[in-house]
Amino acid sequence: MKLKWLMALLPAVLSGCGGNTAPTPPKDTVAPIATIAPATDLASLRVEQHGKVSLVFSEVPVGFSVQDDLHVSGATVISSTQHSETNFTVEVESTISSGQSVSFEIPSGSFTDATGNGNARAALLIPVNDQPPLIYSPTFTALTYTPETRYSYYTFGGTVAFDYTAFEAPKLIGDSLKSDLLVLSQGSKTLSRIDSKGDVAWTYPTGGRFVFADENFIFVSDLTDLTIVHLLDGAGKLVKDLKFDMDINYVATSGDSLIVVYNTIAPVDVYGWDKNTGLGSLKFSSLSVSYARSASLLNDNLAIADTFGDRTVVQSVRDGKIIMNRSTYYANDVEWRGDFVYVVEEHHDRVIAINILTGKSFVVLAPPIIGYWDANITLGSAPRYTCNSGSSLRLGASDTCSGMMTLYAPNGIKLLKDGMWLADTDNSRVIFVKDGEVVSTLSGFNNPVKVAIPPGS
Repeated sequence: MKLKWLMALLPAVLSGCGGNTAPTPPKDTVAPIATIAPATDLASLRVEQHGKVSLVFSEVPVGFSVQDDLHVSGATVISSTQHSETNFTVEVESTISSGQSVSFEIPSGSFTDATGNGNARAALLIPVNDQPPLIYSPTFTALTYTPETRYSYYTFGGTVAFDYTAFEAPKLIGDSLKSDLLVLSQGSKTLSRIDSKGDVAWTYPTGGRFVFADENFIFVSDLTDLTIVHLLDGAGKLVKDLKFDMDINYVATSGDSLIVVYNTIAPVDVYGWDKNTGLGSLKFSSLSVSYARSASLLNDNLAIADTFGDRTVVQSVRDGKIIMNRSTYYANDVEWRGDFVYVVEEHHDRVIAINILTGKSFVVLAPPIIGYWDANITLGSAPRYTCNSGSSLRLGASDTCSGMMTLYAPNGIKLLKDGMWLADTDNSRVIFVKDGEVVSTLSGFNNPVKVAIPPGS
């Protein structure tokens, strides 16, 4: 009893003796710190490239959210992942031109720590370099199929064994297609729609060398009269015709404009266009080009593959100013991607991309032979390698010689967000390239020259 009585008195005794006068801990006044850093060794981003940054906090942040408090300029936030209370990863896609920087900022006062201290500002800049959004490296990958050898091909002496043949369904090697695909086979005078499984949905006869598709129509030449362009629906049924005074090599829509490329020495014309009323008045005529085979309009800039003129030209449709005049070897197709013009150089067996802001050229895809990857190669001076394909001699650019990741006299291109379709003409195939490899091949076309994505796909 005495022990319990003494224990009960102990707190009061200690209090009276100054036993509870330990100093009060100082108040936390230190601002919490957020650090924004590249999640990987990311010195710069390409246009449209995805990149990741990490957010690391010195203390558990109170009231912070990536959506509300991370300010990103020059890029779109794709996703964010929280690994712990103090560690996040954010993935972005750059949306600005080369020479600018993607900026990340968490402004001061965006969040607090547990005791209410506001954060200090955090920021990061990642420059956007001048490389194109889609670009690959020299790669040799062994063939996964038997090469097609029945159709024409190019040698140092010119095209060998070109002949018109009946259309045959291609063979699909690799992944199924992300969407249906239109392929213009010049050697069989056939436009075919290929479904995602690689099967032929329908065919349409055409004597031209182009196909173009927008969200409303498929544009393709008449079988015998190349001054007539047929407009088809997605099922391959004729909707209406356009009639011109000269043979047509290519047409394409761009908003309220229709681009018309002639099979002669002439300007490329840009007309008004409406899906319901059709062709409008002439809006612009370019400089004269020689048997051009493609043109593409982005905003006010018209890119032209001046095929027989061995050049690619960019001209303003607003004031006629020549923005770019670049030597390219037998350019057969052009397509815009931001500040870049992608050019298919048939007889350099490759695709290049030209940054029109800097004028710098990049080899995007070519045979895995060193000389092809010189962006500034002299016209006609591609490496002169050969190999045997049965009883015939093929150039080093052929799939027989160089495997899957090569091009042999390519003619057409269609850029997608994550890769590109290519009409690899003298390899008698159409390929889809993604992440540095050929993931889908349609083999067995006779002289495939253009590809497009049909309406609704």
